[in-house]
Amino acid sequence: MVVLALGLQGLPAFPGEIRVLGGWGLSAIAALVAARAFAQAARLADGPLRLRRFWGRLAPAAGLLAAALAARGALAYGVPYADLAATGLLGATIVAAGVAVWVLPTTPRAGYDWLTFCLDSATVLVAAAVFAWHFSIRFLVSGPAQVGSVGLVTLGLSAALCVFVVVKVGLAWAGPVDQLAVSLLGLGLLGGVLAGALTTLPFLDGSTHVLQVSVPVAAVLWVASAYRQLGVVPGRHHRKHSAHRPFSLLPYAGAVAVGTLLLVAGPDSSREGRIIVTCAVVLVTLILVRQLSAFYENARLLRQLDASAQETRNHERRFRSMVQQASDIIVITSPSGEVSYASPALRQLLGVEPDAELNIGHHFHPDDLDDVRQRAVEVASAPGSVSTFRARLADASGQYRWLEIVSTNLLADPSVRGIVSNARDISDMLHYQQQLAHQATHDELTKLPNRALLLDRLERAVGADGGLVSLALVDLDDFKAFNDRLGHPVGDGLLIGLGRILTRCAGEGHTVARLGGDEFAVLMPGRTPEQSTAIIQSIITALETPMVVDGYELLVGASIGLAHGATGEDPSELIRRADVALYAAKDHGKGRFATYDQELDRRSVQHAELGAELRQAMGSGELRLMYQPIVSLPEGRVSGVEALVRWHHPERGAIPPTEFIPVAERTGLIVPLGRWIMREAANQAARWTTNPLTSSVTMSVNVSARQLREPGFPEELAGVLAETGVEPRMFTVEVTETAVFESDAGLAALRGVHQLGVRVALDDFGTGHSSLGLLRSCPVDVLKVDKSFVDGVTGTAEQAAIAISLVQITNTMRLAAVAEGVETQDQANTLFELGYQLAQGFHFAHPLTPEEVTGLLIRTAAEDAKRAAGYPHGNYLPAGVLPDVPGPGALTPAVERGALPTRGARHRAA
Repeated sequence: MVVLALGLQGLPAFPGEIRVLGGWGLSAIAALVAARAFAQAARLADGPLRLRRFWGRLAPAAGLLAAALAARGALAYGVPYADLAATGLLGATIVAAGVAVWVLPTTPRAGYDWLTFCLDSATVLVAAAVFAWHFSIRFLVSGPAQVGSVGLVTLGLSAALCVFVVVKVGLAWAGPVDQLAVSLLGLGLLGGVLAGALTTLPFLDGSTHVLQVSVPVAAVLWVASAYRQLGVVPGRHHRKHSAHRPFSLLPYAGAVAVGTLLLVAGPDSSREGRIIVTCAVVLVTLILVRQLSAFYENARLLRQLDASAQETRNHERRFRSMVQQASDIIVITSPSGEVSYASPALRQLLGVEPDAELNIGHHFHPDDLDDVRQRAVEVASAPGSVSTFRARLADASGQYRWLEIVSTNLLADPSVRGIVSNARDISDMLHYQQQLAHQATHDELTKLPNRALLLDRLERAVGADGGLVSLALVDLDDFKAFNDRLGHPVGDGLLIGLGRILTRCAGEGHTVARLGGDEFAVLMPGRTPEQSTAIIQSIITALETPMVVDGYELLVGASIGLAHGATGEDPSELIRRADVALYAAKDHGKGRFATYDQELDRRSVQHAELGAELRQAMGSGELRLMYQPIVSLPEGRVSGVEALVRWHHPERGAIPPTEFIPVAERTGLIVPLGRWIMREAANQAARWTTNPLTSSVTMSVNVSARQLREPGFPEELAGVLAETGVEPRMFTVEVTETAVFESDAGLAALRGVHQLGVRVALDDFGTGHSSLGLLRSCPVDVLKVDKSFVDGVTGTAEQAAIAISLVQITNTMRLAAVAEGVETQDQANTLFELGYQLAQGFHFAHPLTPEEVTGLLIRTAAEDAKRAAGYPHGNYLPAGVLPDVPGPGALTPAVERGALPTRGARHRAA
């Protein structure tokens, strides 16, 4: 459009009237196009309402300008009052545009900023005025197209408006309007004013009006400004004031432009004048460059300062957030104790409002307050000193929490000027530590001290000056049997109950510990041997009362070994002595206690030596088997024998089983010893089966609980019987109730033995657990009634009740009953009357050698032959005597009742 306007005015082919009409018409059309663009921006631009209002105010201003241009064109054709109308419309245009630009928001300023803004604006105004005069106004005043005073005023106001817009856009840089769009708008105004210089082009004839060129130039930039605003996406293309340029280049650009104009069109054409002007302009330019360099350096420093400040603010916000959210407590106090800062964690712990006054001293535990004050004085006494301590602080609920506090003296730090204390709540940690320590030193089941804590207290007890120390080891009798038969909950209940009994009987100041399994210990420091023995006796008495566990009334016993010591004793030696005493108590039976003495040590050494010699004896022929007959009542016929082991030491002579069998049990030699007995007895039974006169005798062998639990015992027995050729029905395995009751593996082994066809006998029935249910679960063929019940059969009815009940049970369950320990004829007669058909004891015979048994069996067969031939013979053998038999090893005569040994002197394998 600008090219069209210049071409229309410059081509001589067009008549003057057409150039005038076309020039004003094109200018009016350009203004209308700008008005339409402004209206579109007001209607379609994205942004707030004040943005659209700004563009909406510019649209009428452009429309008024188009009307003023049309009126000015009418003036060329002599329309009356056209000049006055054009001037009024131009004034209205300037007012409307000024209002639109005036309401454009800018950055608020104050103080020195207003001074610099006004100076920059004045610089730009002067520079613009110089250029406007030089390129436009002077041509209107002195040129052929002169205007009146009104036109000059209008032109001046237009130039002032242009400068105002440029200054506001160039120096304000604020508001919702896109800054590039506003810049194009201001440049359009300024360009329109300065476009008057185009009227001096050579191809124009001088009659072209300045508005005919300046309006199309301005309109192009106005349309570009409106379409720039339409293409802006909020938040993406809108450019804000740059923080990296805290000054405007516009005033300096104006000064450089005026200097350039002065060099080009200076009024002095002399050489000296031009040199002076040139030097002045160069000097001003250098000063401006120096100033700009300083500004840019300041800007760089400001950017660094802003970045550092921003980083500092970020760090401050980050650390503030960390402190606000941290669970650790931070407190800054003065040397006198006044709190200048307390983190939210402390206020939250104490239940204090954020803005409330805080006095920490009121919340410390009274027992810790003196220590806290002393620590504070120590820290405040030396700059940079640090103190770490623990104290209790009451929380919002009144409960005391343990805090670990680290106080640092930062009074010399100008940013702190106080004592900084960091505190961490360690209550839960201490609680967990106490739990772990308790678990490490206490038994989980009974909550009693364990072995580690017992050893620690024992070491302290023997380390005390002038003190006496007693230690007892307690072991439950037959605990495994209860645990296996009644279940682990019952077994656990027994252990807990025993721990309570021991604690109650031991009393205060003593340590009751569980060492493991069913073994306990009682440490009694400061007690005399008599006092300690009285405590142990009270424990045994307390165990005589049944314990109720899960509905079961259980009568349990305990074996106790007691040892006494004094200051300086070796703890391990004291434990060893108590252990030796415990084994001695077990050797004497259940529910007993033994006190350590030198004799027990001597016996322990003897047992160790005896165990070593026993191992050698099994391979040197020192062991042999004796056989005690089992007879039928009433005639006393031998129906079987029980194999009993004897040891003939080459130096000590005969060693009774009561001495070496417990040693074999303790050392584990009972297993190889039992194997030897089983194989030797099977070989002897095989030899008897080869003689018709002795082939009917059965062989009974005692098997220990340890041997019964050995893997593959039934298979081992089957191999021995197959190797020797003994029929399984002629072989009997005797076990105690305890061997079956204590182990499921033992019960399974007996079932395997019974499946072989071997008979199973329960020995000493009635002295163990006496569980009648065992007779149903265990494959029993023979019940051997213990001597303690046989002794009472000739006494009162109460004394004979158990023997009577047992024979009735065996008859009902179709079991064979053997009465053990028969010592008199009256006992034999009574047992027969009660229903017993088999008996065994010294009344009939002592243990015999194999040759003596063979002679006895042959003599019995001879008696049977005489009876079959008609010789008279009584129904009973002579009182206390088996028939004499010929051959080597005459039978031992019957022992009178008063001379019979007790049951404890019966020698047989366990």
